Amino acid sequence: IIQQALRSRAARASLVQELLDSGHMLEKRNGKIAIVRSSAYKQSKNREGRDRDALIVISENNDRVLLYESLQDLNNLNPAARSAIEELFFEARVQLMKVGQQYEGTGGEVVVKK
Repeated sequence: IIQQALRSRAARASLVQELLDSGHMLEKRNGKIAIVRSSAYKQSKNREGRDRDALIVISENNDRVLLYESLQDLNNLNPAARSAIEELFFEARVQLMKVGQQYEGTGGEVVVKK
């Protein structure tokens, strides 16, 4: 299951990067990604495009949650450790983000990588 989640994430990595590059998606502090639902986003895509993006986000988030839970279970960590795992992965992803990509700040605000 873990290998399949890793393969799925690798296969969709360019799609996730494309969404991050577009400014219509951001990395959230909880270790997931989310579409920035703005009027600019709605105007930039038709319904099929938005549905495709939603599927990418749902699939990516499902695989990430599976990996977080697997790390927690395999290491016999208590449930409270889950948020620490998510935060570690979030911080690692932010360090690797390109200039102009967005992530969630400590106060919930949208931050653009500089």
